[in-house]
Amino acid sequence: MGTRITFMLKEAEKFRNTPPGVALQLRLGLAQIVSQRMDELRWTPIAVAKMSGLEESYIDEVLHANADFTTEIAGKLLFALGLKD
Repeated sequence: MGTRITFMLKEAEKFRNTPPGVALQLRLGLAQIVSQRMDELRWTPIAVAKMSGLEESYIDEVLHANADFTTEIAGKLLFALGLKD
């Protein structure tokens, strides 16, 4: 591997172990869960918004891992998608 790639990988690993890095991992995890369940249900962001009481634009942000969220918001999404257990 080139030195530039090695440097970038080391920097990425450092970032992963910071509060913003952990937050990004949480956002990515929620995005993956929501996206997978939407595919299973064949739901659009509009359907998720309607069932969860959240704005469609916010659902889009969640799906792109750009939305910060509280546990209450995550709960609304997961409940709306039928992921209660």
